[in-house]
Amino acid sequence: MSRSAPALSTQHSGLSTPSSVLRIAGGRVLDPANGVEAEADLLIVDGRIEGLARPARARAGVRVIDARGCTVAPGFVDLHCHLGDPGREDAETLASGTAAAAAGGFTSLCCMADTLPPLDSAAAIEALCSRARAQTRVRVLPLGTVTRGREGRELAELAEMAAAGAVAFSDDGRPIASARLLRHALEYSLLADRPVVDHAEDPELACEGQVHEGELATVLGLRGIPAEAEEVAVARDLALARLTGARLHLA
Repeated sequence: MSRSAPALSTQHSGLSTPSSVLRIAGGRVLDPANGVEAEADLLIVDGRIEGLARPARARAGVRVIDARGCTVAPGFVDLHCHLGDPGREDAETLASGTAAAAAGGFTSLCCMADTLPPLDSAAAIEALCSRARAQTRVRVLPLGTVTRGREGRELAELAEMAAAGAVAFSDDGRPIASARLLRHALEYSLLADRPVVDHAEDPELACEGQVHEGELATVLGLRGIPAEAEEVAVARDLALARLTGARLHLA
């Protein structure tokens, strides 16, 4: 979107008559990339955003969506979702997960690699991308695992997965316990030009806890997790990111 909007005309670029004109009317338009926040109409011609315009009367051939009381914004991006494909379709499917995303205004989903089997190879990434293109109306951007099988023992083929379409690498809910392995992952991620997403938790301190450690956990008889389990992991991860110069995202 732009700050100033072109006047709506029956001629598009002076060459041909537009086949489709849509006016999203009366909404609160938010466009962070261009610093726009205004109540205005948004014009879409032949599927492309033309710009903003002042409210106008209905015109023949122009489809109008009444957006009064609504926010009109670029599509949202979910950086951490679980689509269940493959192997966990009882919890979610590509169709159900992306339909829910579209209904909520999300047009891009970064799906985690905790599938059965995990997304730990270029073939698995390619297969998921192919299914997503055939079955969904939103962009599905898969993450590949950091380690083979999410087992935390040896690195997966990060560069190959990046070439196949992986947008980042993560073992999802399993923190990378070995500092040496995480360092190598960060170094290889530079070659693949992708960030590493780590579950920031020291597993030995967390000790399979269930809730935050404190008086209430004791009263309820639940195993607690001290805040330091996260703080120690974050400090280590930041130190390794500084050492390698790689991009790190803390989940």
